[in-house]
Order: sequence, then C-alpha cells, then structure tokens
Amino acid sequence: MLHRLTIGHLDPAAVQRRQTVPTKALEMDVVHRLLDELGEKDAEGNVTLGGCKVKFHNAAVSCLWMGGKTNRVAEEFALRMNRETGCLLADVDCGRMIDPGKLAGLNISDRLEERRKSLADEAKGAKGATHGSLVPESG
Repeated sequence: MLHRLTIGHLDPAAVQRRQTVPTKALEMDVVHRLLDELGEKDAEGNVTLGGCKVKFHNAAVSCLWMGGKTNRVAEEFALRMNRETGCLLADVDCGRMIDPGKLAGLNISDRLEERRKSLADEAKGAKGATHGSLVPESG
C-alpha cells in the first residue's frame, strides 16, 4: 500500500474521516524555502522530494512517503515544516495523525558527525604519508 505524508495546519477530526481540512493557511514562504533546500525537479518541471512528486491541495502539501521504501527526504521536509510552523503531519488516506517523533528524516547531524570523523581519519592517514612512508623500503 502506498502512503502519502500530508503536511499542513490540519483538523485532526477531519483526518480521522480521511479528509484534508485546513484550520489555517500553510506558510508558503517556508514551504518554498524548504523545497528549494530539499527538493528537485523532474523532467516535466514538477517539484519532487526523494524522487516523488509534491502535491499542493487544500492549503496542505503531500508527497509519497511509504510504499516499497520510506521516503526519508519527504520525512525531513515534514519534520522541518513541523518545527518551523507547528503544522501537523498526517496519513490522510489511512485516517491517522503522524507523530513527528516517529519519523527519522535524513538524520543530518548523524551524517555530519560521520563525515567529520571520516575527514579526521583521512587527515591522520595523509599526515602519516608525508613522513617518508612514500619511499619504498629496499629489501
């Protein structure tokens, strides 16, 4: 089954009835900024998150989230929207609200820490190589 992640200032009671009913307009300046940061464009010029087309409807944004594999880019977008605007996250087709704490997103801080460690290890290796280790030993 395919699941779409819907992001907006949603009426939770309407979500339970599998309806997207906004309680107020979504902050489109934040939407566009985050889509510029995380999104891409497909061949037709449509904005995508993780390769999946973004849809705008009823003052909300939605994107394919789960179905085969989890769309972590869509999760990251949803998490940032939630943090910056206080909007809600839902799987409207299944009639349920999504707890932001259950989404992984891109785990950018974890990736940055891994990259930092990798660069530090490379630097240590390069430093060792400059102390004569490039000269072959005679046997």
